[in-house]
Amino acid sequence: MFSQVVATGEDSWAPSENIGSASTSAVKRRKFGKNKGVALSLMSDLHQSTLAPKPPPVISVKKVVQLIAGSPEIRANPDLYYFALDHIRDKTTREILMSISEEDRVWWIKQAYERRAH
Repeated sequence: MFSQVVATGEDSWAPSENIGSASTSAVKRRKFGKNKGVALSLMSDLHQSTLAPKPPPVISVKKVVQLIAGSPEIRANPDLYYFALDHIRDKTTREILMSISEEDRVWWIKQAYERRAH
């Protein structure tokens, strides 16, 4: 499995090296032990980088409809209410509506409604 892998550098070891130098081997093991945390951290980072990114949360139409229906100012105007419901078909519009405050939400829908009317 690892027949093509070659280790180089001062921390590499080959069975043909002088085995009588046990103290040198112990020093090398201790040296790796100091860096084990770094190696594990790098391996963890590598693992994380290979994972697929999480998709953004889905903003359901139902949740946005509930927000619009809960706004008395929008519900009071049937044309504005219909426009708002029709306007949230677009995913970006739903994201914007979920991201802004209720006052801004009503203002934003009114602005879009007036721009459409002209």
